[in-house]
Amino acid sequence: MSEETITIKKDQLWKYSTIALLLIVVVGGFMMFNNGSPTGSVIRDAGDGGAVGGDFEKLSATYEEIIDDDAVSGSADATITIVEFSDYECPFCQRHVTQVQPEIDANYISTGKVKHIFRDFTPTLANPSYHPMSDDAGMAAECVRNLGGDEKYFEYHDVIFENQGSLSVENLKSWASDLGYDIGNCLDNEIYKVELQKDLTDGTNLGIVGTPGFLILMSKDDADLDALKGMYYEQSGRVLVQAVETEDGYVGVRIGGAFPYSTFAEAFEAGL
Repeated sequence: MSEETITIKKDQLWKYSTIALLLIVVVGGFMMFNNGSPTGSVIRDAGDGGAVGGDFEKLSATYEEIIDDDAVSGSADATITIVEFSDYECPFCQRHVTQVQPEIDANYISTGKVKHIFRDFTPTLANPSYHPMSDDAGMAAECVRNLGGDEKYFEYHDVIFENQGSLSVENLKSWASDLGYDIGNCLDNEIYKVELQKDLTDGTNLGIVGTPGFLILMSKDDADLDALKGMYYEQSGRVLVQAVETEDGYVGVRIGGAFPYSTFAEAFEAGL
């Protein structure tokens, strides 16, 4: 059998290598999020239950700066706060809203234990070709909130996610009209674009790198610190869950990805 060789020019080699790398990233992302929660390992020290990832990561913000002035669902007296950074056009965000959030609402928010704050994390601001309707959807929701308050905001929020496949400026206005609000001028003039930009900047500074991303925060005095430290999840070298602490002493967990309800419940129980 004679030996055969294949010659590839340098420019072609670079091209093929780039394509191969992109395929690895895409397939890796698919495997990470397909059919449920991220599949990363739970990293624990078998000796004391502490996280291999170390102590609490310090966030360069106070509790009040993290919650900002965004829409709130739940009791103002709740001892635990979950801050969600999300994108109305993100399919994993939709999965969280339809599969996980109802259980959180039923078991923790409606019972007064947890309050939920929703902040926008819209990639369109950085890359207009990615999720091109996410900005409009986020601004439309803020327009509704301005007219109807937080309760109507979350009602409209649910409508958007339920109809994610039909996002358009026309439909955003129509859905708002169905709730009794005319958001035409507000949306056309992009009144809340600055608000979305602030949310994106704040989220980035807090370590949010994708959607959905969450910060669950509670008083340090009320928290089971060892349990929070034990919630350290890593996959392929990327930390997906990490204990965090604010500048003013609140503690909690940052969650990156569409994790199952049990992950959120574990974090909530550490503060109850």
